Amino acid sequence: MVGDIKQSIYQFRLADPGIFLEKYNSYVMANDALQGMGRKVLLSNNFRSTKPVIDAVNDVFSFCMSPQVGGLSYGSDERLYEGIAHLKLNEPAVELYGLCVNDATYEEEASFVAERVLQLLDGTHMIRHGDTLRPICPEDIAILLRSPGSVGSHYAKALAAVGIPCVTGNTKNLLETEEVQTFWAMLQVIDNPLQDIPLIAVLTSKIFGFTADELAVIRSEHRKAGIYSALKQDSSKKVFDFLTLFDSLRVIARTNSLSKLLKCVLSMTGMDSVYSSMEDGENRIENILSFFKIAADYEANGGKGLNRFLMHLSVLEEQGLAAATEENTTGAVTIMSIHKSKGLEFPVVFLPALSRSFNHESAYAQMLCDKDLGLGLSCVDKERRVRYPSIAKNAISVKMLSEGLSEEMRVLYVAMTRARDRLIMSYSAKNFSSELRDLALRMDYTDPVLLASEADCPGKWILMSALKRLEAGAFFALAQQPKDAVLGENPWKIKVISYVEREENAFAQCMTANSTKIMDTTIECMKKSLQFKYPYMAATRAPSKQTATQLKGRQKDSEAAEHTGTAVHNYQFYRKPSFVDNAQSSVYKGTV
Repeated sequence: MVGDIKQSIYQFRLADPGIFLEKYNSYVMANDALQGMGRKVLLSNNFRSTKPVIDAVNDVFSFCMSPQVGGLSYGSDERLYEGIAHLKLNEPAVELYGLCVNDATYEEEASFVAERVLQLLDGTHMIRHGDTLRPICPEDIAILLRSPGSVGSHYAKALAAVGIPCVTGNTKNLLETEEVQTFWAMLQVIDNPLQDIPLIAVLTSKIFGFTADELAVIRSEHRKAGIYSALKQDSSKKVFDFLTLFDSLRVIARTNSLSKLLKCVLSMTGMDSVYSSMEDGENRIENILSFFKIAADYEANGGKGLNRFLMHLSVLEEQGLAAATEENTTGAVTIMSIHKSKGLEFPVVFLPALSRSFNHESAYAQMLCDKDLGLGLSCVDKERRVRYPSIAKNAISVKMLSEGLSEEMRVLYVAMTRARDRLIMSYSAKNFSSELRDLALRMDYTDPVLLASEADCPGKWILMSALKRLEAGAFFALAQQPKDAVLGENPWKIKVISYVEREENAFAQCMTANSTKIMDTTIECMKKSLQFKYPYMAATRAPSKQTATQLKGRQKDSEAAEHTGTAVHNYQFYRKPSFVDNAQSSVYKGTV
């Protein structure tokens, strides 16, 4: 048997590494096998990578990989050996950066990766080229991600910000193309017509051509109903034709195989004719045929039913599938998934996002299934109105978690072994120093197998190996140095970068460079401020409220008097009112 169990990374496609492990453990070495006996051939010689990269792979997995985590012991038979001697580079081939970031998003790590790529392209950093060395070019660099569909855009934007072109590994996700999206939505609607979003996608597609105005009219007449219910109550011919075709496909889905259904969708909708007549029609048809092949492979591997096939597509969507359209990789950095990189090699490999947690959601589903342990369901206590996992479900969940962890370790192995000359890794966290400190404290007192099994991200395995190296002084400054740390034959470049300190240093440098100008400007502003006189000082002495008596004698009254002569008083005598007594004053004098 010739094979490499350490690279069996397709468990999500229902591959069973246990089959290989059983043969690996039961077969004897080819040189010792008798005639008719099963024999194994170890593929230990690596002709791709330089010795520093190979040593880094061996150091990480000899410490972390075990039958409990990874499926097998990483001993002398499993170690990699340099197939042919390679030229040495002018600097460390393996780099590890611990990034203390401000938040848990990927923008800062992507920015760091872009900056490091820009540094590598300055003409002073070399890779092998035959029997000589040459400067690194953009097409020599690959950024490998576990799930590029969710985080790859951050790295593409960061590279674009520094003027470096990139391609997504010769891929446009097949499941994101217009024609396959329509095909997929059609299958979703056939499986469950009450899904409004896929149904609207089908109606507005090039195949059926419903306009937004037409859908608005249908919706306005039946506002309380779903889209499908509104269609069933509409009497227009266009809607009638759609529902007739749709009902026929639903009948076919219940009574025929998945392949038969897909053929009927193509023939009854004329989808292939519609998209072949559009721009880039040849590639569109290739994409539709590739989608059809996915369904055929799914059935050939024992998959049954439209609903389960749709679940299978959701899993494939996260991994990314190559479309028929190819991108020109000349002069551009490649961003691709680790799964797609299997079988490829790159002179320079970046492994960022190592702190991203493992996805164990499948182990906590409502219903679990295992080929050996059977079905695992939850128990329901109706009296207490609670639901809890059964013993069988817990057992299956533990097994799935263990298998998933082993799968993640094999994925990391594939990623690290893609590098030919340089391997650059980064681990980012808000609380990087505390995480590193906790890990260092446990390394001297915890069994390595237990420590590896409790890792929640691939970066923890990398950090464990780095803390065993004497060149990790930057890490030891944040955490204690574990026992038995040694200096490797090919030391790594290990650094800690704090984005908070970088921002403060940048501000300090800016202040230093412009200190004289800033000081002069500040002094001038202070002088102007001290010499300032308020032009309305009199107004500051006036009370905010004044009575009528206080207003008498104001400056305005004086100003008015300056322009008037002496007042002349004319007296007018009035007759005495009849009600006034004679004893009182006999005359009233008034002034005019």
